[in-house]
Amino acid sequence: MTPEVKDKLEEEQIVGNNAQRAYNAYIKEFCEHKRLVLFDTFAQLPLSAESELMEVKRMLYAIDTLEMEITTQIDTGKMATIALNNNEEVKH
Repeated sequence: MTPEVKDKLEEEQIVGNNAQRAYNAYIKEFCEHKRLVLFDTFAQLPLSAESELMEVKRMLYAIDTLEMEITTQIDTGKMATIALNNNEEVKH
């Protein structure tokens, strides 16, 4: 493994670990709560409230996108950790 690749993997590992801590500490619960609030809002809106329904959909999309981006960083960090560990095992 080249030093550049190792540096990149270590950077991804750090970002993933930071993302995991933030997700566990706040973001996961926040997203779950917002989804419940949005579902309740959706359930109370009449079918004729098209613009309000679209706004709920946009907000849900934003929450889903945020969570997906963070979990992708977490997964990338985990894969980087595996690659770094595998590299260390090969050295020994």
